[in-house]
Amino acid sequence: MPPNAIPMAPSNGYVLYDGNCGICSNLAARMRGTLERHGFALARLQDGWVAERTGIATDVLVKEFRVLTSDGEVRSAGDAYRYIFRRLPWAWPIYAVAVTPGLKQIFDATYRLVADNRHHISRACRLDAPAG
Repeated sequence: MPPNAIPMAPSNGYVLYDGNCGICSNLAARMRGTLERHGFALARLQDGWVAERTGIATDVLVKEFRVLTSDGEVRSAGDAYRYIFRRLPWAWPIYAVAVTPGLKQIFDATYRLVADNRHHISRACRLDAPAG
């Protein structure tokens, strides 16, 4: 597919990850099969069609993990994870915890801490993003 071609949306949408982040790329590779079985496709936030479809500049896109739902809604950060967890039968208990008042704020703060430090963590753990 050409770099800016916009693919058809899968039933639950796209999981959009930072392709320049080792943690993000490794997690996406490990979860690809599970996510695809449950109606998701994966794409790098840096793919040209992502900025076009979301209307968000790439330099802003890469600051957050995102899901582009099949109806065109963009969910970010903790909300993106909650969207995914709710659609994976085995992850429903995680979803329940992640929406519980008080625990939701802890979940979101933990996401923010890891997201803000993901490139440092990737380097420390020697998790290199794939070339290209």
